Amino acid sequence: MAGNPLPPPAPPNTYTIQIPACSINCNVNQLPIAVSKNVSVIAASMGGTATANINNGSSDPDGDAITLTQTPAGPYPVGITSVILTVVDTKGATAQATANVTVVNPGFTLAATTPSVSTTAGGSATEPITFTPNPGISGAVTLACSNLPAKSACAFAPSTVPSGNVQTNVVVTITTTASTAAAIAHPGIFYAAWLPFSGLGLVGVAFVIPGKRRKASRMLTLLFLGLSMFTIGCGGGSSAPAPVPAYNGTPKGAYTVTVTGTSSNVTQSTTFSLTVN
Repeated sequence: MAGNPLPPPAPPNTYTIQIPACSINCNVNQLPIAVSKNVSVIAASMGGTATANINNGSSDPDGDAITLTQTPAGPYPVGITSVILTVVDTKGATAQATANVTVVNPGFTLAATTPSVSTTAGGSATEPITFTPNPGISGAVTLACSNLPAKSACAFAPSTVPSGNVQTNVVVTITTTASTAAAIAHPGIFYAAWLPFSGLGLVGVAFVIPGKRRKASRMLTLLFLGLSMFTIGCGGGSSAPAPVPAYNGTPKGAYTVTVTGTSSNVTQSTTFSLTVN
């Protein structure tokens, strides 16, 4: 661009003007917005650690993608940890916010609803169990029964309690086994009842034997008949009744059943009475 010219023969004045780029497209990059929140979480086990996210809706006014980092990164130990949230956009602009992460030990209780239940052998009994978070669990609770009578089993509905801090009702069903034994008394068998009939046959033989042998035969026949009658009269001719098979179902009686819940290294239990009639 030329300025006011000097009298000849002097050359004209020349100037250079630089126009900033923003005068044409002045989109200024704005800082991202970092928003955090305090968080309370449950450790995975007693004295363990837990992960946590303190971001509470951080964003970028220009709509750029942002990267979030936490310092320290975690997982965090039981107790309170101060955490810095750093937000960076694609052009390198940065913003920060802080919040506390509180980690507590897991805990819960189990309680039987009724003190006792009963059933007959071959039947079933149900007992409601209440799971109460205190403050809760980070992993599911598995359940098991112990001190059950022989030939019985238990089942749970639901089979496990999911992680969290919601009170849950669990139904325990105990099934028992009926006895298959039957009392069978067999009638006595008179195994000596044939003896008198044999004696009668001998009597006939004795009378057809000629001469002196007839007398001896009669004496032997009378002796045999007498022994036969003596055996029957004394009851020796009947066998003893067959033994009654033993009871083979769930034994009758009262039992203290224990229900145990386990989540990681946390265990709780409750008991109730079961009577089998």
